[in-house]
Amino acid sequence: MEYSLISSGVDVIIVVAKTWDEQVIKVLETSLEENLNMISDTVKYLKLQSKEVMVDAEHFFDGYLSNREYAMDCLKTEAKAGADVVVLCDTNGGTMPWIVEEVTREIHKAWNHGLLLE
Repeated sequence: MEYSLISSGVDVIIVVAKTWDEQVIKVLETSLEENLNMISDTVKYLKLQSKEVMVDAEHFFDGYLSNREYAMDCLKTEAKAGADVVVLCDTNGGTMPWIVEEVTREIHKAWNHGLLLE
């Protein structure tokens, strides 16, 4: 029997997407560009299937602190592909609360000004 998220009957699908360049290279063993393509293709495909799509931006805060531009590229890719919700994850749980607050405020501001859709 084949199991798939599409045929499961669920309305919402959560996709885990790496947003830390180090994790993309070392864990996924792929290029940064290919990771962006995989994120985009996956979200677009699920949206074409009339699904609500949430993206778990895995390792977001570590990625943002390491390579802000790439972490933002991941968020832009998710937004442009049509993600309904993007969750900024502190996957390892080691980011100080005030840093999470500061970065979250920056992302919220960028989102509200449409900067993630450019």
